[in-house]
Amino acid sequence: MIQYVSNAIKTNKLDNRLYRYIKLQNQMRCLLVSDADSRTSAATLNVNVGSLQDPKGFNGLAHFLEHMLFLGTKKYPDENHYSKFLSAHGGQKNAATAEDNTYYYFDIKNENFSDALDIFS
Repeated sequence: MIQYVSNAIKTNKLDNRLYRYIKLQNQMRCLLVSDADSRTSAATLNVNVGSLQDPKGFNGLAHFLEHMLFLGTKKYPDENHYSKFLSAHGGQKNAATAEDNTYYYFDIKNENFSDALDIFS
């Protein structure tokens, strides 16, 4: 179930994109942006955990975990499947770990966004 939160997002008068703010059943908050003129689609995920939350004696753990996203999942177990898929369809990815958050993002040609989002998730 998706809870519609708001469409009243303040934007510049010249901004012709459409915005929608929703909350998923798992309480994840999402900002959806639609730009009819864009040839690519993108997604980003921010996790409110960073290097300051590394357990004592395990410096670098948050950054190490950041890289695990790109190694495979239960549904897509082949190592680097995500990276190969993005590369084969004109996409790119990156991630970064800061002191108090870690974020992941990718972009890809519009027609491959659904598949890339499934792999990413």
